[in-house]
Amino acid sequence: MRTTLYLAGPLFGLADQAHNLKLATELQMLGYKVILPQMYNFGTLGETVSQCYADAYEADVMVANIDGTDADSGTALEVGYRGLDKLTILYRTDFRTQVDQELGMNGMFKRFPLVYAPIADIAIDVDKAYRNLANLIHEEVERLL
Repeated sequence: MRTTLYLAGPLFGLADQAHNLKLATELQMLGYKVILPQMYNFGTLGETVSQCYADAYEADVMVANIDGTDADSGTALEVGYRGLDKLTILYRTDFRTQVDQELGMNGMFKRFPLVYAPIADIAIDVDKAYRNLANLIHEEVERLL
């Protein structure tokens, strides 16, 4: 049985959707079943929110994007809803911060494992950057499961 990953993160803008889709594709190539909330039908918001909660809680692993100075509010809610008793892995690709000097990460996230994969050189090879991020997430999943 394949491990199911729920990708939590911003999803309403085109750049966010493209990022999520690229990462999901790389993780699928590593053998994971990936739940990508942006693929839900957003026609009925209440049903969509219920589906997000159910999938976020039931997935084997939540992989949550916490880029930026503060995590996306929906992502933060999904991580909190899932709780500390289930495996959640956070990741950051934002090269403006360094893990050892992290000031911009909400302290509530410090209880979860963090994969840090800055992609400042993304203009050089986007595909390589996403493969690297997916491999780092894969290594963390393997280590923790």
